[in-house]
Amino acid sequence: MSRATLRRLVLAATVLVTSVPVGALAQSAGPTLTLDRGTAELRIALADRKRLLAERIGKALCFTAIPAKAADAQTQFQDAVRAYAVLHDNLNPQNLNGLTDDEFGRVAAAWGAEDAAWVALVAPLMNGSAAFAGADGWKPMLAKAEDLGTQTAAVYGLMRIGYGPTAGFADVQSQILLDVYGRQRVLADRLAKNACQVAMDPGSRVAAESLQVSIAQFDLILRAMQTGARELGVSPPPSARLSALAGSLATEWNALRPALSQMAESASADPAAVGDMHDALFSLTLLLEAATAMLSEDLRVAG
Repeated sequence: MSRATLRRLVLAATVLVTSVPVGALAQSAGPTLTLDRGTAELRIALADRKRLLAERIGKALCFTAIPAKAADAQTQFQDAVRAYAVLHDNLNPQNLNGLTDDEFGRVAAAWGAEDAAWVALVAPLMNGSAAFAGADGWKPMLAKAEDLGTQTAAVYGLMRIGYGPTAGFADVQSQILLDVYGRQRVLADRLAKNACQVAMDPGSRVAAESLQVSIAQFDLILRAMQTGARELGVSPPPSARLSALAGSLATEWNALRPALSQMAESASADPAAVGDMHDALFSLTLLLEAATAMLSEDLRVAG
């Protein structure tokens, strides 16, 4: 089955589950070499949303193995796949303009690698195989989802660089801030996925160390969101409201961190506790969504 056929089959059953107005992107495509600021900003936002969805697909795959969360996880997996399919199709290089030839070439090459990873993930679903068969049915799918996440992040980085100046994010600090806030959203889902992997594979040092790394990364980026972080090249928050929101994030994170650290240290976790952690981290994700939207707004005003 060809990649184009796979993509059409996925899209045929697709309902967009995010609030991102992808129609505006499709309508903006054309032969013109100019691009308005709003469309450039939208493309960056869509590429960043794909980065989050790729991580969410992996998280949902793991949680299908936890009985109390299996039904919800399968629904979340399907929703994330459908949303990703729409965004992936809309960000096809054929729909992109406003880049230099060199930028376009780099984005197109990265998108090709991302497309290959995407097809590898959805092919078992399209071929009718039981993706969730057996207690460990999620594991090979998760490896594919993690490869998709790597490729999607690469495309996002190139699009952020290519479209950033047109969107009004020309200075390096704005570019870094956008990336850091977006990464923190991804990390919230990754923390839940890592905790799930610890619960499903007790005693695994690989799973435990992955969770420890995610905790440390979340700590660092949260500090950057509150006061700046020289090692990340991030200055303090650009507005008082962002600073206040970062304080709320820190309060929620400090309530969750001890339990996550204990899971990492012991390399084990109760599946029920991990299910509760999933819900708490999702609440954190909603705050991060608000922070990311607020940052874009502040940068737009400053520009």
